[in-house]
Amino acid sequence: MTHLASVLVLLLKIHTIKSCAAWISGLVQTLLYADFFYYYFESWKKNKKLQLPA
Repeated sequence: MTHLASVLVLLLKIHTIKSCAAWISGLVQTLLYADFFYYYFESWKKNKKLQLPA
């Protein structure tokens, strides 16, 4: 394998790792927002002031 090919493979691996980290971070953020949205929707449905659990 040439030096250029090794550099390209390394860049591809870095890009793949960053892409996976971005997907995982996005999933975690979505789950956190989903929890908030659940409480918001429940308070809206019952026509009460939003009260988040402490």
